[in-house]
Amino acid sequence: MREAQKENRCCFSGHRDLPYGSKEKIADILGEVICDLAEKGYTEFISGGALGFDLLAAEVVLQKKKNIPFLKLIMALPCRDQNLRWPGADKRRYEKVIGRADEIIYVTETYCTGCMQLRNKFMVENSSICIAYKTRRSGGTAHTVDYAKEKGLGVINLSELI
Repeated sequence: MREAQKENRCCFSGHRDLPYGSKEKIADILGEVICDLAEKGYTEFISGGALGFDLLAAEVVLQKKKNIPFLKLIMALPCRDQNLRWPGADKRRYEKVIGRADEIIYVTETYCTGCMQLRNKFMVENSSICIAYKTRRSGGTAHTVDYAKEKGLGVINLSELI
């Protein structure tokens, strides 16, 4: 991944469990934000590939690429076996998304303690803005958003827009 393009790169962070019936609304608002950022010169979007918001965000980027072909989806994955214990439908969805990604980066080869946090740190340190779906003050998403703010990234919390 090229450091020089950090200013044109956005990462995603959000909860695995999204409110029931909210995915379509979140996807619509996320799509609008991605289009707005593309107009401002953002070309690369990094997803961590986790179930919930991360995977939804990756799918929205892929959908927007149809009309904005210069967008790039980068999957920054904690390990090669991230989806090992996922249900079949979720595995297929994940494989479909990473199969269409422009770049895949594995932070570690296999699952290990802390690999999710290493992935989150990598995404923040290689971006200049973070789009989040954060409704809680603790947990991985809260920690990632706090780290993004600490590192000077702009943060757009979609939960505040719904």
